[in-house]
Amino acid sequence: MEVEPKTISENAPRAVCYRCEKAKSVCVCGSIVPVNNKTGIYIIQHPRERGHSLGTVRFAKIGLTNTRIEVCGQHEVPDLAKALPPKTSFLFPGPNAVGLEDLAPHERPDNILMLDGTWNHAKIMLRNWPWLFDLPQLTCRPSQPSQYRIRREPRFECVSSIEAVVYALRCLEPELKGLDQLLEGFAKMIDTQVEYAQHSVPRPRKPKRSDSRRAIPRALESDGQNVVIVYAEFAAEIGNRNQELVSLSAVRPATGEVFHELVTPKNRSRVEPLLPLMGLDADFFVVARPAAEVEAAWQRFCKEGDVVLAWGKGTLSLLQSPPPQNRFLLKTIYCNLRRLRAGHLSDVITRENITAGPTPVPGRAGTRLANAIALFDYLVKLAACPASNPRGLQTHAKDALERVSGHQGYDHEDDKDPHLAIGKEGKISFGIG
Repeated sequence: MEVEPKTISENAPRAVCYRCEKAKSVCVCGSIVPVNNKTGIYIIQHPRERGHSLGTVRFAKIGLTNTRIEVCGQHEVPDLAKALPPKTSFLFPGPNAVGLEDLAPHERPDNILMLDGTWNHAKIMLRNWPWLFDLPQLTCRPSQPSQYRIRREPRFECVSSIEAVVYALRCLEPELKGLDQLLEGFAKMIDTQVEYAQHSVPRPRKPKRSDSRRAIPRALESDGQNVVIVYAEFAAEIGNRNQELVSLSAVRPATGEVFHELVTPKNRSRVEPLLPLMGLDADFFVVARPAAEVEAAWQRFCKEGDVVLAWGKGTLSLLQSPPPQNRFLLKTIYCNLRRLRAGHLSDVITRENITAGPTPVPGRAGTRLANAIALFDYLVKLAACPASNPRGLQTHAKDALERVSGHQGYDHEDDKDPHLAIGKEGKISFGIG
């Protein structure tokens, strides 16, 4: 196929085929012949693969008459988890998987379930969906490597989704006709993409900035009196996006002020089994306060102009204000300064040989909050050289931990005023589920 060189100025919107979801100029529908397969093919597809221009599940969707595809994120629970028919096997190259070609006719499954996504997506799906391991596992043992030349497979037996489907159907239904046409359409799509890549004009790269990136946000260009480091503890179940707030803890490193509140759960049975993991005991349900009271107490702790720092996005998602320019992730600041992948907070503490001090906050929340405070102090010292630092951010949170560890905490008797408005401009608005 002749491909005209393409320039940047010609990147106008292209007509799309809404059957195969590819541009009409490279539509693959004409190369696909319907195949009447008896074996049911069930595919759970990651959302990022649904619109991928080079995804191969489109060939199964259009070409196989007995197939079902469900798009489901790796942190959700697919409908197929409860709707799989009997005699379904899981097609995945696991260590205990049996080769498809080794099955006797009476051992062949009636249905095949498989995952469609990157291998990293598949690993997370396996971790979050343990019910997959209850299914008999089968695997492909191809005689030649995958023809998906534009993506690298981790192992020889790892192939694209459509190649795996065709291989499985050839083993389970040797008499089935039309499978070769599916692979021919797949090969044509790959050849077209490779040819386009060879003739296209690469996009110009943006020039690198000559000035260094400011890793410490501008909002922290003060004496550090307005910095608040926050950690929220949640109760969550694998495969369930809904999280329940268990506690909210915060420290103002410059002064040693501490905020710590336990939140009465909506679902006690969900939180109770997780208390030992969080370092809490059964007294939690006695001292915990309703969400509305915790919200009001948080408002009293906050001051106008506060800048909130947290390690993870989950904690910041509770805070409806201050505006985005006054809310920051310690993880992002660390990655910008060190040019490294962060991993977990505990990994960073170990990697950088940081020593965290004590806090009066009990349990796992206290440990993680102390780590966040110590990391903040480390980042400030890393970014601020006394001889050349123009910003004057000289807060030393580790020194402040002595004040924190001796602080009596937040006095509940001081937050009796029910008339203080929540969400005033410049204040921190606390939203709980």
